[in-house]
Amino acid sequence: MGKTTILIEKKTRDALVELGNKKQTYDQIIKNLIQQNKNSENYHNLST
Repeated sequence: MGKTTILIEKKTRDALVELGNKKQTYDQIIKNLIQQNKNSENYHNLST
């Protein structure tokens, strides 16, 4: 896959750093957040 650049505020970047660990890239942190969101939505859909 190709790569792209997205503009985010420094505060957002700093928050991403806090969510990840030293070995993770921004891409990995964002993918984890997306997966967590999907899992949360699936859980919510199952419980309603």
